[in-house]
Amino acid sequence: MAALLLLLMTTPTMARQKPAEKYRVLISTDIGGTDPDDNQSLAHLMMYSDEFQLEGLVSSPSFGSGSAKEILHMIDVYEKDYPVLKRHADVMAPDDLRPLDIRNQKWNGYYKGNGLYVLRHSTYYTGTLNYTITSTIKGFDPITGQITVENTWNRQNETDYQVGSQWWTDSYAPEDYWHNCAGARHQFVTREEIMEDWAQRWSWLKALSF
Repeated sequence: MAALLLLLMTTPTMARQKPAEKYRVLISTDIGGTDPDDNQSLAHLMMYSDEFQLEGLVSSPSFGSGSAKEILHMIDVYEKDYPVLKRHADVMAPDDLRPLDIRNQKWNGYYKGNGLYVLRHSTYYTGTLNYTITSTIKGFDPITGQITVENTWNRQNETDYQVGSQWWTDSYAPEDYWHNCAGARHQFVTREEIMEDWAQRWSWLKALSF
């Protein structure tokens, strides 16, 4: 047992490979809505701000009005831990985060033409929902109808709306499935590496709790 422990202590571990070039990212967050887990996610983001080039932060919750003020509040919270984090990783300084493009996003939908309207909707359940489209434009009569929501992991529908060339979602390729979840294999194969790295970053802050 002693020999095994010695081997484990002296065997080098493989360092996580970082990309040669930092990706430019714009974050859209549910912060300011009705769920505090988005505050936690923003803290997670800032603790990994050495991994990418952050361009902006947008509060765009599915429910609630959004709050750029809440984003700034989380930067203030992050500032308390920054001196310790900075010793271990080249994370962004709070004074570099505050000047970023930080805003609320209000988006009720728009008309594409040919009778096609685009709207934002988020739900955790399936079924058929009733809707009413209204407008402040004079002479616009309300439009009513129904929309059927299908949360399917194993197929794409003809009615799926493509939001743009720079938008990605879960991969539907059969080889990327894990436990019937589309695209989950990419995360599954690196889950231990990700969690160990996350635990290490929290260990940097452990001394602050005493």
